[in-house]
Amino acid sequence: MQINILTTGKLSVQKNKNMKTGFLFLAALMIVVSSTATLLKTDFSGDWILDQSKSNLGEFGSRMTPAKLTVMQESTIITIVRTSTGQMGEIVTTDKLTFNGIESASTGGMEGSSRKATLKWTDDQQSNLILNAITLLSFNGNSFEVKAKEAWSLDPTGKILTIDAETTTQMGVSTTKLVYNKI
Repeated sequence: MQINILTTGKLSVQKNKNMKTGFLFLAALMIVVSSTATLLKTDFSGDWILDQSKSNLGEFGSRMTPAKLTVMQESTIITIVRTSTGQMGEIVTTDKLTFNGIESASTGGMEGSSRKATLKWTDDQQSNLILNAITLLSFNGNSFEVKAKEAWSLDPTGKILTIDAETTTQMGVSTTKLVYNKI
């Protein structure tokens, strides 16, 4: 800012054009950066293979643990295809979820089962996902419920996906740590 004393005895304040231009540039830059930051979210898209040597599969081992995940993430929706191999052969379950916590029914899965899941970003709204699911299973006239909570995260390279899971059944609670490598 420049202050001049005029011959009339009045003060004249002239704003430095460079200062004004610099301020406007910084304000515009801050708006662009803050709006871009809210749009940048972790992208879990890709094909993922279970790394059993780095995983903690819990008391049930690899039974029914998805050996492969295929994830397709778009701006408002994520599709997760889980491929497991069990005693009855290959089982494919597909979740098509929005990021706002609205419940969605899964397709596929074990015969006689139904699954509903929700998904949302963690509190930072950008880096990790929390998936909650309830699966109803029935065979031989018996039915039971399996509740699962999964925390999804990527390493800084984007090549390793870790899913920390807590599963609750009528037999109790079990925890697993599933590590997947991007292929």
